[in-house]
Amino acid sequence: MQRASKLPLPHECTDLIIAHLADDRRTLHALILSSKILFQRTVPILYRNPFKLIEHSRALTKWSKDDIDQRYAQLIAIFLTSRSSPTPTEITDAAEAAAAATAGARTTTRTGQHESGSDTSTGALSSELSSSATTIAASSPLQLALPLDPTIATADGMIDYLRYYKCQYSVDLWEALDCLLSLRLPQSYTFHRMGRHELWKTITLAMLTYNLHEIRVISLPLSLSRSVLLPLVDKFRSLIRLEIYDIPSTFDISAVFEFIQLHDSIHKSKLREIKIMGKDDSDVSLVLGHRRLVELVRVMKRPEVVDARHWHEGVNVLDRIPVQHLRALLLCMAIVPPASMPVCDFLASCEHLETLRMRIRDDRLF
Repeated sequence: MQRASKLPLPHECTDLIIAHLADDRRTLHALILSSKILFQRTVPILYRNPFKLIEHSRALTKWSKDDIDQRYAQLIAIFLTSRSSPTPTEITDAAEAAAAATAGARTTTRTGQHESGSDTSTGALSSELSSSATTIAASSPLQLALPLDPTIATADGMIDYLRYYKCQYSVDLWEALDCLLSLRLPQSYTFHRMGRHELWKTITLAMLTYNLHEIRVISLPLSLSRSVLLPLVDKFRSLIRLEIYDIPSTFDISAVFEFIQLHDSIHKSKLREIKIMGKDDSDVSLVLGHRRLVELVRVMKRPEVVDARHWHEGVNVLDRIPVQHLRALLLCMAIVPPASMPVCDFLASCEHLETLRMRIRDDRLF
């Protein structure tokens, strides 16, 4: 018997079949990988919202045809690399309308190994769509600690939309969330800002708890470290990189410190990379107290990558960074190491260093 993928089915017949099954999502999912043509025709129906976002953006941006094709290819790659599910929930019309509103947001695609959307997709993304943020939070062990405010309840599919949007365009979560919520909240912008902290925790938790065992990179503000990281430390078995941002002038690193210790103990030193960022991940001068952030690096049993491009004081504590396993050291280029810092001796001790980003005072250093 010849396989369905080998049958010379006319495109007109394929379109008729898909049109007939448009409301039967279970059957469409069963057929999606049976042939290349069915895949091309079915994916935009099953996941119409992200694709429509690209179509809406066509008129608002200066994308060329190659740019649009590239984004379609990236989006399809997300689906292919995500876990399959028999019956994902369709993204609602509310989120779809919000997609058009957010189409003008930044569309910069990161290319770094750990800052690219693809790395996040394999951990935090999945083709299994949640019905709502309420459903996810209700099944979470933190449901009592993170109550959902009924006045700012998320629409069905909002979590999934934000997840795909962040992965596709590598934008800050709140740029999309502000636009999405603006369509649903009659309250003033000030009220929304005042009440957003609990919602922030809810959204962060929902995205984290989606595929806990597959997450390889976590990026979150310091303020959420205690309420989000510590209760789930035993679940992050695939985590290798921790990114902490939005560090205020007065801060407490004890929660992150404890998380790193527990994770290394439970998961056998699997956490090997850390990124420390200032507020909004921008090059602004940080207070001298940020020097003690080096303790987060020192508590790691096997730090291999230290990303301090947006941690100015990291340059001044080079001699306190463990170098036994260090492979990559990325420092802020706005500051030169102090003259008293024995940079030559430090670099000589980094036997396994492969990547270095540092501003130097003397170009004869190397």
